[in-house]
Amino acid sequence: MRRSRGFTLVELPAVSNVKRAAFTLVELLVVIGIIALLISVLLPALGAARRQANTVKCLSNLRQMGLGFQLYERQYKGAWPVVYHHESGGGSNPPLYPGGHGDRSWMDFIAPYIVGQKVIQNAQDIAKARQSYDQMKCPSWDRRTFGTGVNTDPYYPWVPIPGGEPSVLIGYGMHYHPTWYETYDPLDPRLNSTAAYDKAIATAPAITRGGPKGIYVKASVWGRHGSERALITDSDSSIIFTMYQFRKSTVIYQPFMKPEDIVNSWDPYTHFTVDALRHAKPPRDLSISTRRRSVGIAGMNMLYCDGHAATVNVVQAWNAIHNPGSDRSKP
Repeated sequence: MRRSRGFTLVELPAVSNVKRAAFTLVELLVVIGIIALLISVLLPALGAARRQANTVKCLSNLRQMGLGFQLYERQYKGAWPVVYHHESGGGSNPPLYPGGHGDRSWMDFIAPYIVGQKVIQNAQDIAKARQSYDQMKCPSWDRRTFGTGVNTDPYYPWVPIPGGEPSVLIGYGMHYHPTWYETYDPLDPRLNSTAAYDKAIATAPAITRGGPKGIYVKASVWGRHGSERALITDSDSSIIFTMYQFRKSTVIYQPFMKPEDIVNSWDPYTHFTVDALRHAKPPRDLSISTRRRSVGIAGMNMLYCDGHAATVNVVQAWNAIHNPGSDRSKP
């Protein structure tokens, strides 16, 4: 220590070159283990949060579609869109899908009110609108994981479309029998008469056949028990096929079916084409027992005819389609 002009200068000792000890192998393994533990704890929570966010967005999409149906109704004298419009005989809009499965789907009819394509008059307008259909797609559904890829027949989604016509699959299916099951049921002696069939056919199916007019069902018919009647549901096909009788021992719920199983054994009389667990925690296995237990899990979203959307299980979905306001899932 020395003095300089009134200041006291303090001399610090020289810093020695001391080597710091590195992490040992044990310490490194402990750190890695802690990180792995944190990841294992956080990933399920992140997965659950993502599923919840997708569920909310899916419900919002369905409500927007419900608004599209209401706007369509105002413009077209109280009618609602059909599931598929079939232009027969090679008209100005010949079928765009294999087997003549229609030139327009229900998504094409409500697209002007959803994706902003205000004018749809010909095939070019339809093709342009379909480029924006991802705006309506369920966020938890990916067409690439199902069927043969992006370009598939919306009526039978496992059939590829020749030429690569843009797909209209968006992960939702429309119920096409507004009041059919309440009026006619071949398995119920009380509802299988000729008179019951004639009454049912007057409002179903909501699919045009044999010409451009077809059967466009009034919104007032759809609206009976509207808070309990299904309109749009999570599905891998854009049309919801159902069977007459609910039998969970034989029903196979998508997405439990692999594409090859669908091609080889799919039958609308025994299979209910909905995504039963799309918004639920993924099952550990795809066994028959898992399929049977899934009937009580609320894993799919549904739009009702009154415009509200809710998360339901497969039994609730089936009843909302077959006989709104009652339970016909039991023998």
